[in-house]
Amino acid sequence: GVVGYSTQLYIPIRSSLDPAIDENDPSDWRSFKAFLERKQYGQQSMIARMFYRRGTWANQFGIKERMGFWGFFREQFSDKKLWFIPIFLGILGIWEQIRRKKREGTVLLFLVLACTVGLVLYMNFADGTKPDLLTGEIIHIEVRDRDYFFTPGFMFFALVMGLGISALLVNLGSWLEMKRRALAKPSVGVLSVIVLGLTILPLNKGLHSHNNRSGNYLPWDYAWNLLNSCDKDAIIFTNGDNDTFPLWFLQSVEKIREDVRVVNLSLINTNWYIKQMKHQWGVPISFTDKEIDRLSFRRTEDGKILRIQDQMIDNILEANNWEYPVYFAVTVSSENKVYKGKSIEDHLRMEGMAYRVVKETGEMMVEPDIMRDKLFNVFRFRAVNDPKVHKDENDNRLLANYTSCFLALADTLRKAKEYGEAIQVTKKVSELLPEDWRPYAYLMQLYGESDQPQDSIDKVFEKANQVVQASEELKSEDFIERLYFNLGYTYKRTGQTQKAIDSMNRILAMNKSFRPALDALVNIYYTNKDKEALTELFENWISNNPTDAQAVAMLNQLRSPDFKFSSPPK
Repeated sequence: GVVGYSTQLYIPIRSSLDPAIDENDPSDWRSFKAFLERKQYGQQSMIARMFYRRGTWANQFGIKERMGFWGFFREQFSDKKLWFIPIFLGILGIWEQIRRKKREGTVLLFLVLACTVGLVLYMNFADGTKPDLLTGEIIHIEVRDRDYFFTPGFMFFALVMGLGISALLVNLGSWLEMKRRALAKPSVGVLSVIVLGLTILPLNKGLHSHNNRSGNYLPWDYAWNLLNSCDKDAIIFTNGDNDTFPLWFLQSVEKIREDVRVVNLSLINTNWYIKQMKHQWGVPISFTDKEIDRLSFRRTEDGKILRIQDQMIDNILEANNWEYPVYFAVTVSSENKVYKGKSIEDHLRMEGMAYRVVKETGEMMVEPDIMRDKLFNVFRFRAVNDPKVHKDENDNRLLANYTSCFLALADTLRKAKEYGEAIQVTKKVSELLPEDWRPYAYLMQLYGESDQPQDSIDKVFEKANQVVQASEELKSEDFIERLYFNLGYTYKRTGQTQKAIDSMNRILAMNKSFRPALDALVNIYYTNKDKEALTELFENWISNNPTDAQAVAMLNQLRSPDFKFSSPPK
């Protein structure tokens, strides 16, 4: 253990030099010890935390996105359909080792179990179903795949698989020695070469697919775009690792936009990071160091938990007092855009990949001139639509923000009746991200409102439908329903009422609880004063959604002899 930890001794030496990126500030023994114990992720001991499971046993040991052990293990050594082959080889290898050398074999078995089952128990990954004991809030599911924590287990199991293969070859050789001695050595030799060759195939496949990073400029360009969304000397709040580390790289290594102060909302819950922001980065913070050390969760008068990050957002905004521009990255969730416990989204204006805090109020504010300049002149989008560049879940989630930016600009132009430019902006993002269905869906709406030919609308719908149908993830959600809803909305907008009705009914045939389709049909039938169609619609809806009190009340009104049509319902 001492030898293993000795590799970490350079950390306090480096930290004492106050580098630009100095996570945990482990420059003295106390902070260094906390660093090794991962206290950044909570003051509670990892061992103590084991006794309150942060996920169900089925999800932690089974197949669950981002954290399920079996989901990672079954795909580690072979195709998931052939999982039984490596399992057999591993069990055989352990058995043979125990049979031949009991003590060594038992130690090996213990290592495999400790680094697989033991790590599942110790790491206690969250599956998004269990509440936090302190706040009572549901613990968010792990933010990324946690397979790398099981690397020691994969390595030890690969070792016992090798022992299993060796046992098979030895037993085969012994059998051939008895049956056909002349074939024994050549046969075993050839099989050994084949087995060695098979081990290279997964390596070759991996190098030329998801492990090949050549031409992948996605993180670099994302950081460039986010930093260049900010004015000079700005302060920008970021969400987590993926929207922070690339920015640090550009600032610290490439020396790009070093004037921007990046404030990570995950790290700002720690006192060492707050002090670094104040003393090294010049972020306006009025708390003294002693006050920073005393910061903790506080409960408001209405019973809400005020996190340290909430208190720091308040303090930074107040200490700054409009001296420097302040932004929230588009990756920051709505629940984190708060001031004094209240949402400040009506004080945010989109300027590229970030929302600027402004004095005026408004809903979904966008500065079109700034957005246009950023998206078409400043931002970089290398490798975004390059099929040779592998994109994982995190990449696609970040790239989706580009779509949101383009569509925000397009929607602002639409509201100003500038349909031509809105269509141009939407087409641009559909070319940039052809596998995202949203630009096509929005393009249908633009075509409908600007009286474009029906065949243009149909072509865009078909393209969007192809994108959705090609994705198992999209098909598993309600994206198809939303796509048909956009088509129905477009039909309604262009006066093709029956086609709009058909689209909405098709949605309800696929998803009997898709409320927007019900509301759209109610609006159409109510406008047409079609009481019979309305009654049938609500009867069908209630049969599938019996707890919908609003629908039940509406049906009772329709059945009343005193019912009369008034203005269409909103």
